[in-house]
Amino acid sequence: MSRGGSRQLRVIAAGTGLVETMVALALAMVITLASLRVMAMSNDEYLKVEQAILMDEQAEYLLELTGRLLQQLGHVDPSRPSTGAPARLTEGALQGFDNAVSAGSAPGVQGIRAGAHFSSDLIAMYRPGEDGQRALNCAGSPAPPVASEEGERGWNSLYVAAAASGEHELRCRYWAGEQWSTQSIATGVAGLQFRYGVDSDRDGLPNDFLSASSLRALDANRPLGQPSAWTRVVAVHLALLMRSPQPVPIQQLRTIDLFGSEPAVRGAGHDPGTQIKANELDAHRLWRSYDAVIFLNNSLVPAA
Repeated sequence: MSRGGSRQLRVIAAGTGLVETMVALALAMVITLASLRVMAMSNDEYLKVEQAILMDEQAEYLLELTGRLLQQLGHVDPSRPSTGAPARLTEGALQGFDNAVSAGSAPGVQGIRAGAHFSSDLIAMYRPGEDGQRALNCAGSPAPPVASEEGERGWNSLYVAAAASGEHELRCRYWAGEQWSTQSIATGVAGLQFRYGVDSDRDGLPNDFLSASSLRALDANRPLGQPSAWTRVVAVHLALLMRSPQPVPIQQLRTIDLFGSEPAVRGAGHDPGTQIKANELDAHRLWRSYDAVIFLNNSLVPAA
C-alpha cells in the first residue's frame, strides 16, 4: 500500500511541475515580447529626438547666417555723423523674388526663374567686398572687392533647390573671384519664405510686413523719381520649413503655417508657400518650421 501510494504521489507531483513550467514559459514570453516592444518604441523615440536635434541645429545656423548677411546690407559706420533720421538701404541693395530659383550661369540676378519647391522664395543681397574685406559672402568667405563696371558680382542669393539625391537644400550663389559659384549650405530645407518689414513713417520701425510681389507692385505704381519701396525695408521676417534627414516611423501630420495661422498674418491667398497642407508632406519624415524677425542695422540712428 505504501509503495503504491508513494508512486501515485510522485506522478501527481511530476504533473504539477510541468504545468507550472509551461505557465512560467508563457509568462516569460509575454514579458519578453513586452520588453522588445518597449525597446522598439525607445529606439523610435530616440531616432525622432536625434533627427529633431539635427533639424534644430541646421535651422539655428541658417537663421544666424541669413541675419548676418542682411545686417551687412544696412551697416552704419558709428563714426559717421548722425543725420538725425534712420538710415536707409541704398537703391538696389536688396531684392526678393517669390517662388523662385537661380538657374544657369547668368550674372547677378539675371538667371532667376519661377518654379521653386513649395513655392519657396529667393532673396538677393548686394554687398561687394571692401578693401579690408570686412564683408562676407553667403558661403562665409570674404567678399572680393567689386569695381563699378563689375557691379553684378556683388550679389549673393539664397534659395531652395533639389540635390542629385532628391533631397532639397538651401543653396548660396555668389561670385567666387573668377566665376559664379553655387554651394549647398544645408540639406533638409524644404521651404523658404520671406516677408519684408516696410517703414512707412520714417521712425526706423516696420509698419507692415509684405511679400516680394507686394513690394514690386508698390514699385510699379510709385511716382517718377520716388525711391524704391525696397529702400524702406528695415526688417525681414524669415521662415524655414525643415525636413528630417532620415526617415522616421509614420507621423500624424498637420497643416503648417510658416508665418502663423491668423489670416491677416498668413496671407496664403496672396503668398503661395506660406501654408503647407498636411497631404503635401511625407508622413515618414519629421517636419518643423522656424522663423525669426531680423532687424537691419540701417533701422538704427547712427551715433553722432
